[in-house]
Amino acid sequence: MDERKKHELDKKFEELFHTFSNEKFFNEPPIMGELPFYIFPYDPVYEEKVNDLIISLVKRLSTKGLNVSDVPLFQLCVSLLENQNLLEKVVEREPSFSKEVFLHNIQNPLNANTTIPTAIRNQIEKEIPKIIFIRETGAVFPFIRTHNLLNNLHSIPGEIPLVLFFPGRYDNVRMRLFGQMSDDNYYRAYNLQDFKL
Repeated sequence: MDERKKHELDKKFEELFHTFSNEKFFNEPPIMGELPFYIFPYDPVYEEKVNDLIISLVKRLSTKGLNVSDVPLFQLCVSLLENQNLLEKVVEREPSFSKEVFLHNIQNPLNANTTIPTAIRNQIEKEIPKIIFIRETGAVFPFIRTHNLLNNLHSIPGEIPLVLFFPGRYDNVRMRLFGQMSDDNYYRAYNLQDFKL
């Protein structure tokens, strides 16, 4: 791992810790009545490092009394398949399916319009967090598209700030997963790489 990039990531997560520790972040209304949705884009090469930094950030914020609802999407999907007694079947049959058939079969029990948002809302209602983190978004592509998921989370209770950690680029208009594949336009989130209190 490039030491300079590693240092930059450490520094950026330190800034995130101070941003989320500041009550001003939660008290200032979003611009033009938009929802408090934020995207933190990062180089997918550093996926493992970023995941470790997110887990550490959740722990550090909890020591400050700030409850974070941490949603690792891949783990959530595995749990949902287990709860429906489908995980073993999916793993068994995956080698014999074409990509199209596999995608179709996995999208039914892991529907990004209904099932996933409902599971996230249920977690939020149990935890009553101050902020929500959604991660592992690259691991669930292509059966969950990030912009589609965000569009289906607009009814989160109490307008709790939501941070999506995104392995790719986001220029405040277009999301490019892994820096290459367009995940469609999404205009309603702030880029946390540029965000200042």
